[in-house]
Amino acid sequence: MWRTLSRLFSRQLRIEHMRSPAIPDGRRIYAIGDVHGRADLLDVLLRQIECDNALRVRAIVTVILLGDIIDRGPYAAPLLSTLSSHMQPGLICLRGNHEAAMVDAWKGNRTALRMWLRHGGTATLSGFGVTKAALAGTEEDQLAALLANVPPSIIDWMSRLPLRYPCGDYLFVHAGVRPGIALTQQTAQDQLWIRDEFLTSKRWHGKRIVHGHTPSKEVEILPNRIGVDTGAYTSERLSAVGLEGTESWVIQT
Repeated sequence: MWRTLSRLFSRQLRIEHMRSPAIPDGRRIYAIGDVHGRADLLDVLLRQIECDNALRVRAIVTVILLGDIIDRGPYAAPLLSTLSSHMQPGLICLRGNHEAAMVDAWKGNRTALRMWLRHGGTATLSGFGVTKAALAGTEEDQLAALLANVPPSIIDWMSRLPLRYPCGDYLFVHAGVRPGIALTQQTAQDQLWIRDEFLTSKRWHGKRIVHGHTPSKEVEILPNRIGVDTGAYTSERLSAVGLEGTESWVIQT
């Protein structure tokens, strides 16, 4: 009896893996890759999404920013100011590792401060009016400039951003998940930072993972994951994946 049940259970697992991942009926999702301060490209992409959505049947539409909206590009400061004070219904912004690093730096974590500034944080601070002299100063100068120029309300907003968003057979997260670990047991560290172990894994994770974090030349649509970061800061190509039912499509600037 137990052997028969085991075979039936294994067969059911195979069936689940063979079934195409789907978004629930009546829903449509657009997931946008890492913006990295390119609010100019985001504006173009949102208009393209609006046009694409208008050509399709009516549905409940959700737009998801997959994290790393800040740093590197020139418009992180106004983008943060707009999103933190004017979040629209149907728009979800996930926390990326750059947002997490900025929050930690603002709270006085010197390791996070150094890492954040080294990986594009100076562009964000410049947008908030921090001078080159302050950016070139000591860590004390840099931290003081961060505290003096970035409103606490923005830090509070970033610290409350969700790590992930589930919908149907999909899970939206910034970096990915650790293979072999239940989705309910994933750590914040992995969801914000993981790369190779996740990217090279071909196993099914319980849901199809839609993520950014690791740039590629094109949107990667694979059976177990969809990578949407196309390096907008340098490539001039900000990308989104549209999802409805079992269908997926790509929109790019």
